[in-house]
Amino acid sequence: MELGGQAPSHGNVDAYAGMMARRAVNNFAREPVDFYVKGLEMASGLIELGESDVWLDVGCSSGLPGLQAAVATGTRAYLIGLDPYREPFDIFLPPDTDLSQFTFMHGVGEDIPLPDNSVKLVTLHNTLFRAQNIRQMLEEVKRITEPGGLIMISTNARSHARSRHKFERQLGVWVSQETGRTFERIRAPAEGCYLEDVPRIISAVGGLALADQFIQDSPAIITRGKRLDTYIVALQYSASLLVPNDWDVRRIWRRLVIEKALPMIERVIASHEKRLNDPSQAYFPDTVHRGLLIYRNDKTLV
Repeated sequence: MELGGQAPSHGNVDAYAGMMARRAVNNFAREPVDFYVKGLEMASGLIELGESDVWLDVGCSSGLPGLQAAVATGTRAYLIGLDPYREPFDIFLPPDTDLSQFTFMHGVGEDIPLPDNSVKLVTLHNTLFRAQNIRQMLEEVKRITEPGGLIMISTNARSHARSRHKFERQLGVWVSQETGRTFERIRAPAEGCYLEDVPRIISAVGGLALADQFIQDSPAIITRGKRLDTYIVALQYSASLLVPNDWDVRRIWRRLVIEKALPMIERVIASHEKRLNDPSQAYFPDTVHRGLLIYRNDKTLV
């Protein structure tokens, strides 16, 4: 993604692309507030969350989904949002947002800057896809969760592997043809990021017992223009993730997104709209089969 005006540093361009990709997915695909609310409602039947209790939201983005869910459910716990990006996420918070029960903390789930047994509830909503090491992140989450505390995970099933991965693989082919470089990491999404993978990884971590779960099939309805924006900005961001150390190749990748991937995506969307016979409400190719799993930190299971 190229920015107008004075050229930012490489790192700032990547950070901005990442921010825009994640904000686009949140706004255009499926706003995660509904699963935050559902999870808090389920958690309230398992533990009591008072003002003195701490709730950590790993991968919080701006923090707004968690704050909105807290208001909707009457949750009074102190919310700490953890995310690798601080700026410019905070500008997306409405000016009247109540921040008296919220703190932003810069960091990643694999290295959480909190002491042992200090958090009563941890939420990881659509966070597994972004983890560099899922098991390490869950080990860290378990470490900071107090005995009897809850760890809440939401993610999509493997059947909902987004079409973006298919386009990423094709982009890898085009970029390889132009540069002679191969991209092994494109071949598969992060291991363990899907709903059906979670129990296996939780078992490997140990000490966590399933307390409740909610599985849902829901088609994500999204307009043609917004759907295009979501795909394009996510594919632009892929250049930062898949070729992090080669600025020239990243520029080629982003150029080919527009020159070659965009026409392909438009054809796919047009074909899908024709099949649905409703171009005003274009669905994603996959139904979103997603789940919410709540685990209790039970030290006796170790």
